[in-house]
Amino acid sequence: HAPTVAIDPAIMSPHNAARHALIPIAGDMQLLSTDNKARLLSDSMATFAQATTPLNQDVARILSNPSLVKKGFPKNTWFTVNSTASVRVRSALCDANVGSPIRTVETALFARGSLGLIAVEGPSRNPNLHDLFAIFYDYARQTPEAGTLLDEDEERTLIRTLVGEGCGSVTMRMSDSRLAIFASGMGEY
Repeated sequence: HAPTVAIDPAIMSPHNAARHALIPIAGDMQLLSTDNKARLLSDSMATFAQATTPLNQDVARILSNPSLVKKGFPKNTWFTVNSTASVRVRSALCDANVGSPIRTVETALFARGSLGLIAVEGPSRNPNLHDLFAIFYDYARQTPEAGTLLDEDEERTLIRTLVGEGCGSVTMRMSDSRLAIFASGMGEY
């Protein structure tokens, strides 16, 4: 089952292709880097006869606008998946959905793909994402192996990676195969 809605304001760049599993359509004009990630994902889902509505918007802005909330989170939404690695997005989802039955599942990777986390909000969103990440960081504080990985993560893993002329991003360096190992397990879960 494809997602009902894909929300992402970013433009697809060539170095995003493998990690987003979005390959440009063959032809004369392979201008992948000029299109929006949400629309490209929606187009990809359409090839599997699955309908996904793209929203080329920032999720925090969507959550602060009631008419956009209806588009981004239709009435039949029973959970949201956040795989952005953005604390800002996590906070926006957690804070805006207070009192809402829509639970959020968040996936996160740390320490160049040495540690992964799936956080699933509880019934009635209790515990919520803020609670779950507090528990995770407390666990890491009490577990030397995890704590060491997280300390190392903060110091050295987010690096500006250049990919081609004028193309790059601040990212956590890891191989696409390492990412795929976590993504497949998290996707199955």
